[in-house]
Amino acid sequence: MATENILMHCVKKGGNRQVLHEHIRIHSVAAAKKIKLDGGDNDLLDRICGDLAFNLTRVSIEALIDPVQFTGRAKGQTEEFLIEVNMLLEANKDLLGADVKIKV
Repeated sequence: MATENILMHCVKKGGNRQVLHEHIRIHSVAAAKKIKLDGGDNDLLDRICGDLAFNLTRVSIEALIDPVQFTGRAKGQTEEFLIEVNMLLEANKDLLGADVKIKV
């Protein structure tokens, strides 16, 4: 998903989708080989950053792959759920026999 964001960003800037897709494929295969065969670190983003076809800095790549972009409503749903749980705990605190607080 992250490489799709990188690809589409570069296409919007005028890059050739087919060429960039092939570059991502080549870099992905090389990074996977390094991880699986050599036990190395995942250097996919470094490879893309160093590829002039993308013309991206590490900072711009990091912005494109910000995990928040991939979580949708998960944060809000979790917060809503915890509010409900806390209300239930408060309403039933006498039955629990313990002081329960949830903090995230």
